[in-house]
Amino acid sequence: MTDNQSQHGWRRELHSRSTLTIAIIVMISAANASAYGQYDVQGLMLLLLALFIGVAMLPVARDVSLSKSVVAVAVVVSALLNLYPGLTAGSPNAALVPVLTVMILLGSLALLSSRKAIRLVGLALAAAGNLWLFFSGIVVGKAGIDVFADLQGATGQLLHGKNPYFSYFLSDTPGVHALHFQYEAGALLLTIPGRILGDVRFAELAMVGLLLLAIFMLARRWLGGGREWWVLGLMLASPFPMHMIILAWIEVSGVTGVALWLWLRARYRWVATLALGLGVSGSFLALPLLIVPLVRFPKVRIEVGVALGIAVLISAPFALWTGVGHYLYDIGFVQLHLPWSKMALGLNPVWGSMTGAAIPVIVSLGLPGVLLIWMSRRFVGSLADSLVVGSLFCMSAVLLAKFAFFNYYFVVVFGLFMALALGNRRCQKKDVKKTEYSLLSIVRDDT
Repeated sequence: MTDNQSQHGWRRELHSRSTLTIAIIVMISAANASAYGQYDVQGLMLLLLALFIGVAMLPVARDVSLSKSVVAVAVVVSALLNLYPGLTAGSPNAALVPVLTVMILLGSLALLSSRKAIRLVGLALAAAGNLWLFFSGIVVGKAGIDVFADLQGATGQLLHGKNPYFSYFLSDTPGVHALHFQYEAGALLLTIPGRILGDVRFAELAMVGLLLLAIFMLARRWLGGGREWWVLGLMLASPFPMHMIILAWIEVSGVTGVALWLWLRARYRWVATLALGLGVSGSFLALPLLIVPLVRFPKVRIEVGVALGIAVLISAPFALWTGVGHYLYDIGFVQLHLPWSKMALGLNPVWGSMTGAAIPVIVSLGLPGVLLIWMSRRFVGSLADSLVVGSLFCMSAVLLAKFAFFNYYFVVVFGLFMALALGNRRCQKKDVKKTEYSLLSIVRDDT
């Protein structure tokens, strides 16, 4: 190959949709790692740059298959983000983090190998590093954040036959001392198994495992050629999964529901719909990822409609027990009356420092809506495209929201991981094989 051909190949890779998507994922990860998803000037600049790349460059980028070199660089950068002081400061075993980071880095890089044995050793090493990071980063039954206190306390009350929506829980929101339980009823039911074991985060750890498995299997179907292991390496290197559940953020349930739905719907449509319904019953914040498929595809509307019906059925007993108005206010409308956060990793702290008020609602709702319409008209040619648009819509909405923290950007990043796993092809029945739904197929040699 001549030098000119080599340079042309690199240019094609750098301007491909998959490379730009990975770059956006890494930039969002770095922005959130710097201050654990709280306001940081450098982090905000990275987020704005990532959004610009997504809006301005992705629609005109070429379709080029995933590059191993690009993935390897992204794995290294993502794994090293675990060393950021913003992520390690609150860990009870911070001295272990460098060792665990090396384990995660080497294991994730090993997943890029074409040899089955090396990949499996890498999977074991990266998984062990992540699990060790999680268990060394928590004290069972304790965490210094209101989200954990809410879930741990509310599930404990439910196990004792009490209605958690009648109780107040201490709040970290500035100017607000206490609030009723703020999460949907599904959050209680999905985390109770962990609470029985002593900590709701154990249930969330299982959800993360299902999330990674679902995206891996999606990539196995659509990318093939061993590239599903590359996507898995990227996810295992990311600081998002473990740090998301160290602080017990429940948004992992909704994202897991979406990923399971995408994986299973080709052959087990109603099982997939049930999984989506259970996921969004815990957190509906992942649903905007599907806003474009909802508009464009009638079957998707039916399935998401049924999933929402399942979520309503799960919530109904709690709504009747609490009072429908009281319940709806606690899980949603209360947000309208809470003050905007000066710690949010978004534009409100900047706007608020100049005006003393939050960004006007018409702006925070209108601009993401305009972006959604514009991107949908320019860009959507496949399900992967629609997930990218949904992710960028979520990102723009979060940047303008009163609250913009680590958990909201988790939804964006894993929406992009799902898009990466889907490639850029439309689903055809001939592409779906039984082995793709078998866990035993994971260890099959693809080379």
